[in-house]
Amino acid sequence: LAQIAQQPHDMARTWEPLEVANRLVADSTLQTMVWRTPEWLQTTAESDADVSLQPDGFLLAGPIPQGRPDVYHLRCRVPPGPLTGLRLDVQSHASLPGYGSGWGDGNFHLSGVRVEVRRATGEVTPLPLAFAASDWVRPLDGDTSPQDGPWGVLDDDPATHWDVWPSPRTPHWLAIEM
Repeated sequence: LAQIAQQPHDMARTWEPLEVANRLVADSTLQTMVWRTPEWLQTTAESDADVSLQPDGFLLAGPIPQGRPDVYHLRCRVPPGPLTGLRLDVQSHASLPGYGSGWGDGNFHLSGVRVEVRRATGEVTPLPLAFAASDWVRPLDGDTSPQDGPWGVLDDDPATHWDVWPSPRTPHWLAIEM
């Protein structure tokens, strides 16, 4: 597991990317984590796109100009207790193209995640992100590389990403261990 977690994109050259993701999830603490929903305090997009809380608790962002990346800032209060991970659930929505989960033909590309803790004093502390896994990894094709997949959101490279193509209508999740 340590070798796969350190260099998952190298393993994706040898194995199918989804097999790498499944091994990471099966051997990690992600299976035993208790996920708690945060209280959303502020949600903004750098493009000024609307980010709204839906009745089902999901956030809906957009519309955004086609082909332009956007950056979202999500500020929340988490329930008391240790913060050991972050889980992002994505689902389809009737307002999105093809009834998908994003604005690009129903797909999206998530190229980075940062987590910071802001204390009541105003002090901001970045939290290290150790490991990412998901229930879906896009098969390698002409638009992807072994560096793409859940691990692509942690490498500080805007060219790598996690997405859900070719199944943007299916709910998926991405979990990040701290």
